[in-house]
Amino acid sequence: MIQYKEGNKIPLKELRRLYAAVRWLHFTRPKLLRTVYDRSDYVVSAWDGKKLVGVARAISDGVFNAYLPDVLVDPQYRRIGIARELVRRILKHYDGLYNITVVAEDEGGRAFFYNCGFTQMRVALRRMRPIKRVVMLKEGR
Repeated sequence: MIQYKEGNKIPLKELRRLYAAVRWLHFTRPKLLRTVYDRSDYVVSAWDGKKLVGVARAISDGVFNAYLPDVLVDPQYRRIGIARELVRRILKHYDGLYNITVVAEDEGGRAFFYNCGFTQMRVALRRMRPIKRVVMLKEGR
């Protein structure tokens, strides 16, 4: 039975294993991954015993906007409702916000989020840099 937990204090070993399982290898760098989770505003995770099988995180101003940068489920645990439950819990947590945004780059991802109540944006702009050039900001900057 899958158990869901709130909080960003997830063992780094489990996070690295999950990110590797979904082939997001650029995020498996320990310091980068720990910082990403430490600075997230809300994290919900799915567990099969002691094994992390899904995770979603949000960054938010707590008033107007939230952004879901990651919704991940171990490939061996897909299609049983874990991702939908992770997103449901994030949407419930941020129920009063005006805008919750997610980026889905493939058709399957867009269809999933559409089925979770998201709508297609007509216009969005972003700037991406190669991960090796990303500089982690120091606290207080």
